[in-house]
Amino acid sequence: MISSSWKKPNTGKCGLLNMGNTCYMNSVFQILLHHDLLINYFISDEKINKQINQDKKESNVVTEFHRLVKGYWSFDKYQQIKPLSLITVIWHMNQMYHPFKQNDAQEFLTFFLDTLHTGIEHSVIIKLNTKSKKSDIINQAVEQWRLFFEEKYSEMVQLYFFQMKTIIICPNNHQSITFNPSSILSIDIVGNTLVKCLDHHFTKEELPLDYKCNNKTCQSSKCTKQEIIQYLANEYLFIQLKRFKYHTTETVKICDNISYPKILDLNKYVDSSVDKNYRIYELNGLILHNGNAERGHYYAYQCHNDEWLKFDDESVIKLSSDQIFDNQDVYLLVYKRC
Repeated sequence: MISSSWKKPNTGKCGLLNMGNTCYMNSVFQILLHHDLLINYFISDEKINKQINQDKKESNVVTEFHRLVKGYWSFDKYQQIKPLSLITVIWHMNQMYHPFKQNDAQEFLTFFLDTLHTGIEHSVIIKLNTKSKKSDIINQAVEQWRLFFEEKYSEMVQLYFFQMKTIIICPNNHQSITFNPSSILSIDIVGNTLVKCLDHHFTKEELPLDYKCNNKTCQSSKCTKQEIIQYLANEYLFIQLKRFKYHTTETVKICDNISYPKILDLNKYVDSSVDKNYRIYELNGLILHNGNAERGHYYAYQCHNDEWLKFDDESVIKLSSDQIFDNQDVYLLVYKRC
């Protein structure tokens, strides 16, 4: 488990130099570099040396992120940092992230979280103390969580991962239920508020008619699908607004202005039979995209010791509250558990 022993000093206001279309990386780095519990882990030589998987290529990314964390939080005043070593090992891992290539911040965030997770993953014993008398579904969900993470657990799970449940029901009431862990909640833009978008995402939807019930004796069409958050105890929650729509001949960016709350109550989206703790989150950061689907620029807003800062590559400036809650560039929202 990650402790909260590290206290954030009044440093950490460093800019990150753009190494050639790496604004999407810098925006993700700036958000993660201000997550207290993550920094508490990655700033420690002892913890990293003890748990890093040196036999895996992901260990190189872990090592360089560890170095960036230590350097970032060591300056007592504004500095510009060149994250070249970290970007280089990322590129060697995945040619998609070569400098000078434009990429999507959400896709990179998923890749980077998974890479850090793999680089420090280890076996643990997940004990199921007692079986729930409330529901067999809860027991299935817990068992799936155990099967997924018992041999591949890391401190990243505690910080970023939650469990989704997908229910598919046919007209004859045959059900198919699956459980999957995730680190980002991606939702369509429907309406002008984050809550409306969330309501739509978790509403039951009809599947295409060519989808057939997987019950061999049924094979009915007109099935419905619904997602529910089964397990939500992660410290940080990333929510992606799907601003890019992919068509046959082009990609279009949706530029609607979506309002979002400072405090987000997720109770109605979580399985009601599960413990109701940990469902209130507070806005902690934003990743924004300015431009169109073909060319744009990423930057980040981050709460830092009760003030909001804009991190735009090497530039760091203070923001007013009006700027935080009114911006049509918002692409990824970051909420921290209250």
